[in-house]
Amino acid sequence: AAEKYSKEKTANSMNNQLISDIGQWKNSSLDSARRAIDISPRIYSNWEAMEKIYIGLIAMGFYDYIPDAINAIDKAILLNPLNFEMYYSQAQIYVIKGEKDSALGSLAKVLSINPEHVPSLVLAADLNKEKGNLSAYESYLSAAKKILENQKVTESEIYKQIVQKLAEI
Repeated sequence: AAEKYSKEKTANSMNNQLISDIGQWKNSSLDSARRAIDISPRIYSNWEAMEKIYIGLIAMGFYDYIPDAINAIDKAILLNPLNFEMYYSQAQIYVIKGEKDSALGSLAKVLSINPEHVPSLVLAADLNKEKGNLSAYESYLSAAKKILENQKVTESEIYKQIVQKLAEI
């Protein structure tokens, strides 16, 4: 967002303030997380916090932080290899990088730890569809649908989207 607004030729004072605020937030967050890691590099939550900051920055369009995010995720996984959310974040970054096979590998790790993680099932389905593997696409969506039905979450938006995708097959 900041990069986009900074390139606008008609940037007004509100855009300039937004750019400034984002820059200050980014620098402050990174500095705090880096200090925590410098003090206690073997504390999992420090790497997890760093990962969350990088994911947030990447979501705002700061793609230069992708290598840093991968490094933070790798360190967090070393300290807590059973946190499926780290593997899911890893998969999302691989998707951004266009590395579908790596993303599917990370999603397989998520599902080996937590086979009911619906976001991973849906992402794995979508990646398989993009690769042309429609049987895997249908299988992942069906698994996600069944989990949501078992959890009685059939009124959720994600459930409705899954049902629609299955109907389109």
